[in-house]
Amino acid sequence: MNGINHILVVDDDPMSREFCGMLLSENGYSVHTASNGMEAIEKLKTTRYNLVLTNIKMPGITGVELYNAAMLEHAYLRRRFLFMTAYLDETLASYFTSLDLHCLSKPFGINDLLNSASSIASRPLERENDKIEEIRFNSSDYVAA
Repeated sequence: MNGINHILVVDDDPMSREFCGMLLSENGYSVHTASNGMEAIEKLKTTRYNLVLTNIKMPGITGVELYNAAMLEHAYLRRRFLFMTAYLDETLASYFTSLDLHCLSKPFGINDLLNSASSIASRPLERENDKIEEIRFNSSDYVAA
């Protein structure tokens, strides 16, 4: 891994959040954590992340809504989200595929997480002011149980 890659892990479940954070940290990443979408939005204002690993189903702001909010202010993150969920349906999976985003189905293997994180975090960072076509999820278009 060249340089330090910064990863934000967002999950309302403390065990999942801490496990992912510890695993990524032990593999050379600089890891910050957030327990909800609002906390994550605040952290995005202060650090330039190579990857945002987020649970989809969370109270308040979901992982998909976090992605949409990030696209408004941090377009460089467009292909730097890695979602995780125990409830991946076909409609949501097709969104991920069409946007070149990835999702891990819980429970996932350690190697699945590390390989996905490495693949995404190692992409060259785009400039913050690069204009990227606005693509957002419409939360009414998917069902997340």
